[in-house]
Amino acid sequence: MTATNRTTQALQTSLWLNSPQLVTLECLRGRAVVLHAFQMLCPGCVSHGLPQALRIHRLFPQEQVAVIGLHTVFKHHDVMGPEALRVFLHRYRIPFPVGVDQADPGGPVLMTMQGHGMRGTPGVVVFDRDGRVRLNHSGQIDDLHLRAIERGQADPASPEPCRLPLEGGRSRNGLKDGATARTKCNAAASGALHPLIARCDSRVAARLVSGTRSSRAAGRVLPPRRPPATAPACNRPR
Repeated sequence: MTATNRTTQALQTSLWLNSPQLVTLECLRGRAVVLHAFQMLCPGCVSHGLPQALRIHRLFPQEQVAVIGLHTVFKHHDVMGPEALRVFLHRYRIPFPVGVDQADPGGPVLMTMQGHGMRGTPGVVVFDRDGRVRLNHSGQIDDLHLRAIERGQADPASPEPCRLPLEGGRSRNGLKDGATARTKCNAAASGALHPLIARCDSRVAARLVSGTRSSRAAGRVLPPRRPPATAPACNRPR
């Protein structure tokens, strides 16, 4: 994972789907932008990257956060062309704009992927309201980390606490729907997650740092869960 303040590289695309017009980072200035790079035949993109992009698209107001896709193909070009992509987006009900990365005549790595230093798919690049790159990550990234970063970039001056992503009617921290963290994280929790997290529930922070789960009925602390292994990018250009 790379957090950076690099200046924005333009999106170099040959086609845009789910959009009546060309999409540029300049026209999205004033909003945080989440760029998800994927391939139709990338298992990690289908199982993790695209569902994550859909969650972000649904959770954030579009006037604050814009989600765009980048179909960047560096192998199996014959079966992942524009018409196949149209069918794929329809079948998977992808509503946000998706650009087809521009081919580079001199090599297999496509132009936008190359310009932003992406190393494979799935990949995500987060831009702040001023168009600066705040995160550039290849491979799968946890929802909690990404949500906190995006929240910070979408409204960096807001004192409002971050809202943790919801899954199956309950949030990742075990709180009920609509529950919001309201007290400051301790320093350890802030360092454990990301410096852009402004506030979160102290109980959640302690649980995230220690990895323990409390058992009210038994009055004891259960052993910590084993943290999931960080999955690398499932596809890398060669």
